[in-house]
Amino acid sequence: MFDRVFNLLLVFFIFSFSIFSLSGCATGYNPATGKKEYIFIDTKDEIAIGNQMRREINKKFRVDEDAVLQAKIDAIGKAVSSASDRQDVPYEFMVLKGKEVNAFTTPGGCVYVFRGLIDKTGSDSELASVIAHEIGHVAARHAAKKMEADMGYSLLMSIAFSKNPNPELERYVDMGVNVVFLGYSREDELFADKLAVRYLIKSGYNPYGMVSFMEKIDKMEKEDGTIPIYFLRSHPYMSQRIKEAEKEIFAELHAPQ
Repeated sequence: MFDRVFNLLLVFFIFSFSIFSLSGCATGYNPATGKKEYIFIDTKDEIAIGNQMRREINKKFRVDEDAVLQAKIDAIGKAVSSASDRQDVPYEFMVLKGKEVNAFTTPGGCVYVFRGLIDKTGSDSELASVIAHEIGHVAARHAAKKMEADMGYSLLMSIAFSKNPNPELERYVDMGVNVVFLGYSREDELFADKLAVRYLIKSGYNPYGMVSFMEKIDKMEKEDGTIPIYFLRSHPYMSQRIKEAEKEIFAELHAPQ
């Protein structure tokens, strides 16, 4: 039994090494995280996956046709994304119909915000804080890295035995949808908040808009548990996010110039 397990593990590591050697895996410096990272899904592939996911999202949700609101989201999104550490993706911003208090982003930089969330914001800074948080996920490559981690043994082996060393990206679309709608880790969410504070300040928005919106959402959830606040799902406790955001804002505003 031990020999069998050892042989399976040996095969796994051999093929894993082969895949990372032959499939175009590279390393690159990520200015958002300040680290060198292995990149299995590069920017081109990430954008392609996002474009495929957009088709699925458009089937499931309806785009809000309010031109004035869309222009407002575009303006805020453009300002905040210009402060992002990542500028190799074409950031786009879309308003979706629905009462959900939610926002999400797909690989490749398309940020979606539900009308229900927009209606709960009381200022441009609050709305900018939500968009900045999603841009933080893009800058840190959270979706791409989670997809890379979720590929797992079976997908690596299927690639290893494939005649085509770069299988069609469509196989990653379902995985990408799950990443977007099931949420990120607590560490990823807190890090996206940290980046959001930086981007808000750099783009001229009041970073305390993030704190006021979080406090508003936390109060809503406690007072009426029937409100579909997906913004809280799979996230750290809102009290923890508020505390960490306040610490980050203080640090950024008092950092030596």
